[in-house]
Amino acid sequence: MAPNFKINRPPISDDEIEKHKNFEKLLEQFKSQSLQKAQLDKSWWKKKYISYSAVIVGITVLCTITLKTLHNINNSIKKNTTLNENTITKTNLIKPNTSVKQKIIVPIKKLETPFSIYKIKNQTEQIIKHNHSQIKIPANSIVNAEGELIEGEITILYREHKDLGDIMLSGIPMKIDSAGIVKNFESAGMFEINITQNTKQLHLKKGERIEVKLASLTAENKFNQYYFDTLEGNWQYLNTCVPEFIAKNAGKISATNVELKITELKNQIEKVIPHKIDSVKTTYTQKIEKLPKLKEPVKIKKLSGRPVFNLDGNFESIPELQAYKNVQFEVGEENKNYTNEIHQITWQDISLTQGPKQAQNYLLTMYYGKRIEKLIVYPVLQGKDYDAATALYNKKFNEYTLLKNQNIEQEQKLLNEMNNRKSKYENDLLIKQVELDKAVVQIKLEQDKKQKEAGKFAEASANALNAYRTFSISKLGIYNSDCAKSLPNGKYFNPRYVHNNVRFDPNHVFLIDKKNNQVFNITRSENRMIINEKGEYSICVILGSKIFKGNNENIKQLLKNNLNEVKLDEVSETCKSTKAFKEVFGI
Repeated sequence: MAPNFKINRPPISDDEIEKHKNFEKLLEQFKSQSLQKAQLDKSWWKKKYISYSAVIVGITVLCTITLKTLHNINNSIKKNTTLNENTITKTNLIKPNTSVKQKIIVPIKKLETPFSIYKIKNQTEQIIKHNHSQIKIPANSIVNAEGELIEGEITILYREHKDLGDIMLSGIPMKIDSAGIVKNFESAGMFEINITQNTKQLHLKKGERIEVKLASLTAENKFNQYYFDTLEGNWQYLNTCVPEFIAKNAGKISATNVELKITELKNQIEKVIPHKIDSVKTTYTQKIEKLPKLKEPVKIKKLSGRPVFNLDGNFESIPELQAYKNVQFEVGEENKNYTNEIHQITWQDISLTQGPKQAQNYLLTMYYGKRIEKLIVYPVLQGKDYDAATALYNKKFNEYTLLKNQNIEQEQKLLNEMNNRKSKYENDLLIKQVELDKAVVQIKLEQDKKQKEAGKFAEASANALNAYRTFSISKLGIYNSDCAKSLPNGKYFNPRYVHNNVRFDPNHVFLIDKKNNQVFNITRSENRMIINEKGEYSICVILGSKIFKGNNENIKQLLKNNLNEVKLDEVSETCKSTKAFKEVFGI
């Protein structure tokens, strides 16, 4: 078979070289494969042309030659400073390993923002003014590791990181792993707070909180509050972060005050006033129930000639009949089961209860052994008894009518009172709703106006303070007002860093995205950047105490030509201070 030669093969990547550097693993692989082949080849065992030890020696020589070849290839690649790797796409990009805990690694110690030191007494409430920010520490809120209250003077260590330059020089990581999705922070301000006494670490007492009113360079309402957990190596979401705008003109209603007004109006509309309306109804019902309970008197009929029963007793269970004498009970026409035989029986027991027509007829139940008979009966009188009963009925009916009219009058009065109060509360409800609608419009106008003012103010002065962001913290450490952003759209590439035609491996690399106000820490393990052709970038590379800069045009050329060699200029001498460092990188 004719040999097959491959011309212009692409150079082997560093990852492939690293993958095959494990000599012991490679040797074991060769041993296993050679022994399997020898076991399958029966003639090899029969002829015994070579021994097992010879096979091992051959494998060792072969592996040594192979490893040496790979090593030579690796050296050859590293010497070649003109690398032309293809641009990596999003589909084959290896995602950052979010399981690795993020650490705070300060890139340049001499440029790190120092802590401001404040000495205070723990026994009284303290308010510390730090530049434009404010720290409020409650009295007796600081304890030691055992939870014991601290007496005497304590030391507050506090510092802030307000812009991209501060964040880079702090070494605080700006990635966040949110539900398995890696995002990068845009910060509206960060601070660190610590408390000690005689160099010993102190803590906040359980249940106590320190209020930090952080002055921010932006008034945008898109940032949330986060705490950096140094043990977990990741950011923890705490709360939303509503900015309190620093207004130019005093006396105007602030967004915060209007929001409080809206909250109060909603409470009135949804809870307070409806409760008052329900209370009015309840009061009306209670007063109605207290009115005298009236019962229309019974008008006893005159004996008509139908069969009657004479019952002895005082009718305690039927009070409306107690006023009448000699009452008889006439069998009603509706009784279909009545016969004269019923009158011939001496019944062992009888009972009289209210009938189907309340206070007009009654149910007479008669018992004899197992026999039970029921009849509907009507109370009747005759002669003088009837005349006396009629006169008594008329008197009682007049009294009843008078009381009934009084009740009707009182009920109507209570009803009018309830309706008037209900109408008043319903009217209050409408007024509050109108106020709420106006307040909602007002707060939107206020926010829009202040947002525009903030934009103008920021354009006039890059260092202008536009808002306060208030944190209520229960433990000491690092806090951030951040907006977690997805990685921007663009092309990915693996950067290689070159200064004066010499390639080197830096300690720290930062990609500064000026348009999105973000800084990306490019770690050695990832070594990948994403660039957008419309973006504005700077690259900061640190090797030991030396600082290098890659400019925006160089980065755009790499993107355009699918290259990855970042040419750097050393700026160590220029970056002698934090201010100078920020000026060099335009941040």
